[in-house]
Amino acid sequence: MDILHIQKLNKIFLKATHDKLPISYKLGVLVLLISLLGLSAPHQTIALDSEAELQAIVFVQGDQYEYLNLLKELAEKNYRIDKLKNELNKQRTLAGAVRVYLEAYRSPLAGHVETLIKARNWKKIVALANAESSLCRNYPETTANCWGVGGSDLWVMGSNLDEGILAMDEFLITSPKKSEIKYTDMSFEQMNGLYKQPARDHWVENTLMIYNDLEAIENNLAGNSI
Repeated sequence: MDILHIQKLNKIFLKATHDKLPISYKLGVLVLLISLLGLSAPHQTIALDSEAELQAIVFVQGDQYEYLNLLKELAEKNYRIDKLKNELNKQRTLAGAVRVYLEAYRSPLAGHVETLIKARNWKKIVALANAESSLCRNYPETTANCWGVGGSDLWVMGSNLDEGILAMDEFLITSPKKSEIKYTDMSFEQMNGLYKQPARDHWVENTLMIYNDLEAIENNLAGNSI
């Protein structure tokens, strides 16, 4: 009996055997075959589930980072806004206090405190005005120069005191032209004999009196804001 004949007999035998099996056995065989087929599928299913979970985790982490960055930006923005508000409140308070002080002396500078307190040398500007023109009460208004700059031939520093204040601030920062040390960094004692010619002791006294008052006002407000 050749091999081909044997294979045919086996197929016939298996088919006949399967046909004669009870229905319960047939169902058992079917379940077994399905379970065997499933052995090759779980790793793929697990891999798909793991990949989906990983993407979900990355997505959640990405959302968290974006959310934290948004919170950081909002916090920084609020900090800048609060800082700006505090600075504006300080300027308003200082402007009010300086205005009251200057009004007590009937100084025209009282009407220009908003411009004045923004100047780098605002205290020195007021102090020099006291020594040179009694706090801008006595000066040629057409020059907007109540600081004696130019001596007998006063410089025109603007068309009004706001312009004059800004021009005076710039003058103190940039003059004397040939000196490494500018007026902005000099004491009144150092300026006496250079800015004020000839030097006079009462000139220093008149500047220091006002300067010290203004410094006390500023320091008092700074202390109260702490």
